[in-house]
Amino acid sequence: MGQRHQVLIVEPRRSVRTMLEMILCGEGLQVFSAASLRSALLQLRVLHPDLIILGTAGAVWDGGSPVSEIHALSQARVLALAGISGGEPAHGADRTLAYPFGASELCAAVSGLLDQSLH
Repeated sequence: MGQRHQVLIVEPRRSVRTMLEMILCGEGLQVFSAASLRSALLQLRVLHPDLIILGTAGAVWDGGSPVSEIHALSQARVLALAGISGGEPAHGADRTLAYPFGASELCAAVSGLLDQSLH
């Protein structure tokens, strides 16, 4: 992950958001975060991230598909984080990573999606 890519994390749980931020900042990425889809959509009006990580486990969305709403404002790839037992993966996401996962799995998924965004 040599280039300074921008990543937007959309995750309602502060502890998960903080963990993701620490891992990805440690990989040299520029990381922004939002606690809600509404906040993320507002940020997408000024940010142009290369990747959006969408925490779907336990998230309650205000109707519609969160990925569709994101893609209405951004061409960024979407990595959905889904609960092991639950929840539908975000329809339209480029990739889904199921909990539990380790830092190396997260970094591999992020790196793969960022490599795809360059082509």
